[in-house]
Amino acid sequence: MRLGEAAVRAGATTGAQVFLASSAAVYGGRPGLLPEEVPLLATTPYGVSKAEMEQQAARLGVDLNVRVCALRIGNIAGLDAILGGWRPGFQLDVFGDNRTPRRSYIGAGILARVLADLMPLQDLPSALNIAQPGAIEMGDLLQAAGLDYDHRPAPEGALPEVALDVSRLNALLPADHQLPATDPAQMVAEWRALGLE
Repeated sequence: MRLGEAAVRAGATTGAQVFLASSAAVYGGRPGLLPEEVPLLATTPYGVSKAEMEQQAARLGVDLNVRVCALRIGNIAGLDAILGGWRPGFQLDVFGDNRTPRRSYIGAGILARVLADLMPLQDLPSALNIAQPGAIEMGDLLQAAGLDYDHRPAPEGALPEVALDVSRLNALLPADHQLPATDPAQMVAEWRALGLE
């Protein structure tokens, strides 16, 4: 939270717009497609800390007349605990429908392009979901990368899906930079092309 406040105070001295890295964890375990307008219901310590950071930074931004936008970023392919954290003997939760967790993802290269497109924009909303449309199974991502994994029963309380609604984001992007749908093979190829493997 202190870093978020420091960024807003820095924005006040320079007149810059402030972007804060937040997370889908602020939504908690709510089912369905998650738009930015829903009330935050974080349940984990990480999610609670991100939600508190967003709220405090927003209040400070109003006080100091600084434009603040919280970027609720989905999993970044290759910088996540799945591709990036894979090791021999890796295990994934499997739910009663025999599916592995489904999450919103974005490729690192597409994320960089999105950020470049957002930086010059004025009057951004207070929060933006950042991901590619759709949710992908973590098992499909590992299979696309040729990485083996073992199944384990999903523990009680595990979330089968976290899917971000990115229609607000897509509406802000140029016509030639519309977000491509999530594709495990494309994300793995991008991960490897960027040398993140």
